[in-house]
Amino acid sequence: MPRPRRLSSSSSLTRSPSRLSFSSSSAAATAVAAVRNEHARIYTCLIAGGLLLLASVTFLQAHLASAPQGSNLDPLDSDSNSEMEEKKQGLFFWDHTLGVRKKSLKNVEHLGPVLRTPGGTMKLGTAATNEGLLDLEKHEAASYNSDDETLDEEVQRQLEDVVEIEDALLLNEDGPVYKPVPRLPDKIAGKYAQKGGSSYDPINPVNIPMLQDPDTGPDTWMTKSDKAMLKALRVDGYGQSVPLQPNQGLQSRANTQGLTHWRHVAGTRPSLTFTAFMQQFLHQDTCSIRVFMAWTTPPWSLTVRHQRTLESLFHFHPNACVVVFSETLETDFFKTFVQEGFKVAVVQPDLPELLANTPTDIFTTVWVRWREIPLYYIHYTDLLRLVALYKYGGVYMDMDVILLKPLDSLHNAIGSEILANGEVRLNGAVMVFNKSSPFLRECLEEFTATYDDTLLEWNGAELVTRVANFSIRKGGKKWSEDPEALQIQPPFAFFPLTSSSILRYFVAPTDKQQEEEEKQLLGKIFEEAFTTHYWNRLTAQLVPENGSLIETVLNQHCLTCTDIL
Repeated sequence: MPRPRRLSSSSSLTRSPSRLSFSSSSAAATAVAAVRNEHARIYTCLIAGGLLLLASVTFLQAHLASAPQGSNLDPLDSDSNSEMEEKKQGLFFWDHTLGVRKKSLKNVEHLGPVLRTPGGTMKLGTAATNEGLLDLEKHEAASYNSDDETLDEEVQRQLEDVVEIEDALLLNEDGPVYKPVPRLPDKIAGKYAQKGGSSYDPINPVNIPMLQDPDTGPDTWMTKSDKAMLKALRVDGYGQSVPLQPNQGLQSRANTQGLTHWRHVAGTRPSLTFTAFMQQFLHQDTCSIRVFMAWTTPPWSLTVRHQRTLESLFHFHPNACVVVFSETLETDFFKTFVQEGFKVAVVQPDLPELLANTPTDIFTTVWVRWREIPLYYIHYTDLLRLVALYKYGGVYMDMDVILLKPLDSLHNAIGSEILANGEVRLNGAVMVFNKSSPFLRECLEEFTATYDDTLLEWNGAELVTRVANFSIRKGGKKWSEDPEALQIQPPFAFFPLTSSSILRYFVAPTDKQQEEEEKQLLGKIFEEAFTTHYWNRLTAQLVPENGSLIETVLNQHCLTCTDIL
C-alpha cells in the first residue's frame, strides 16, 4: 500500500493568507467609499431642496405683500403692476392690532378690483355708464362693520377724522369736538364752549355725556376717583382751561343779603389755588374765630344731630369762619346756613399744598397707597386737624361735639378724658391753638416718625398724650409742665359725659331719683363745661328719647329747633 504523500511547505501557500487579507481590506474600503458618496448625494439634494423652498417662500412673500387684502392677484396679470403703484402711493396701511393690511378710508374711492368689460377694463371708483357697474362700484366701495352690515356713511366720515384716542372718546352726533357742536342743556352736560373760542377740556365729564357716571350728581358728574385723576392730570399740565359754570369756583355774594360765601369746588379748576382760597376765606375782617371740621362719610350720614354742632357754634360765634374738610359733601351742602348769613365752606383738601413746609409733607408722596389702608380716614382726619391748626391757627371740633360756652378764653388748649379703666389721657376732639404752635409741630414730627397704619388711636389721642407727657423741651420741661405752650383742660371741661357712660343719657329717666341726678348733672354741665361730646362712634344708631339728657343738650342752642333728631 503506497504511503501517503507529505505536502511540503510552499511559498504559494504561505502567500495565500496575505493575498486573502489584502483582498478583504480592499473590498471594505470600497464599500465605505460608496456609502460616503451616497450620503454626500443625499446631503446635496437636501440642501438644494431647502434652498429652493426658501427661495419659493421668499418669492411668494414678496409677491403677495403687494396684493390688497382679499384680492385674487394673478402673478401674470399685467394690472398687478398698477395696484402695486397704488400701494406705494399710501393707499393701504398696516393694522398693527389685527396684523393685517387694510384699505385706507381716505383713499377708498381709488381702490377696488379691476372689472373687465367687453370694451376694455375699468377700475371701480371711476365714472361708469352702465347702471350695474355703478351699483357694483357702490357695493365695493362701501365699508362694513363687525356684523357684515354696511357702515353708516356719517359714522364712516367721523371715523376718518379719528387721529387720537381723545377723538374717539369725544365723538358725538356732530363729529369730533374740534368741529362746531351744539350747546346741550346745562343741567345735562354743562357748556361746551364760551363765546370767543374758549378751549375745550377733553377730560371733564361735565362737558361729555359719554363720560358721565350715572351714580353721581349733575354738579360735577364725577366720582372721587374721577376728581383725583382729573386733578393729577391738570397738575401735570395736561388739562386745559375750562369755563366755569355759574355755581362753580370761588364765589362772593352768595345770597341776596350781600353776605360773603366762599367755596372750593372739587374736581374743577377753581379761580384760586387751595392755599390762596384758605388765606382769603380765613382772613376776612368779619371772621371772629377760625373753626375747622372734617367729614369723611357719605352725605346721608350727616344728620340733624351733626347739624346741631354748627348751630351751637354759630350761637356763640355768629361771625366764625368755618371750613369743613370733606371729599364727600357737595359744596352747597350747608347752603341753609349761608342763606342765614353764616360763613361756612366745604373744602376738599389739596394735600400737597396743605402739608407743604410741615414735617408731614412726606405723606403726599404715598397718598395713593395710603388711601388703601382700612384706617385711612381716621388717620387722615388725625393729620388734618394738626396741620390745619399749625398752619392757620384756630379751633378744631369733631362733628359730634356740642358747644356750650364761647371759646374765646382758650389758647393752646386741649382736653383730657377719663377712660373706662380710670386712666386719663388727652383727646383731640376739641383743640384750640395759635398758628405755628411749637407743640403742634412736635406732634407733626411725632406723627411722621412713629406712624403706624394698623393701630386705631396710636396716631391720634395716644400721639398727643405721648408728646405732652413724655417729650422733653429744650428747657428740660415736659410740654404738660408749660402752661403757655399747652393748656390741658380737665376732663369735665370738654368731655363731661364719658364714653363709658354715654349710652344711659340717651334714655329718659325712669324714676324721680334718676331724674333729679340728671338735672343736677345737666346744671353742672351748662355751668362748667365748654363742650359736650356725644361719642357718635358709639351712639350713631341711637335716637335720643324725649326728656333724655342728650336731647336737652342737643336742643339747648338750636337754630332750626323744629327738625327732629
